[in-house]
Amino acid sequence: MCLDVIITNIRIYDIKKLLLDSSNSIVDIDEDDEAYKAIAMNFGMALMGTRLKKIARVESTDSEREAKSAEVRQQANLPMEFRNFSNRTDAMNWLLEKQVA
Repeated sequence: MCLDVIITNIRIYDIKKLLLDSSNSIVDIDEDDEAYKAIAMNFGMALMGTRLKKIARVESTDSEREAKSAEVRQQANLPMEFRNFSNRTDAMNWLLEKQVA
């Protein structure tokens, strides 16, 4: 599964910041199905086993899908910083901004 490849690479390369672009993604399973929720929760749990610090996600235009995504994110309660963006440029700028100590 492609999400497993993402997790593997986050671990191998000790990635701290991740940009997920969902704007053009296609989901082959019915988003009302529990399978969608289970896959998203498993991905979230796997992310918690990494040293990831920030996740920027570019949203899709599908409001139902975004609502489901928000529900899963809330349930997963990820410990890293997470923000949604409407475009890739803003997402990238947020990921690359310097932290003030």
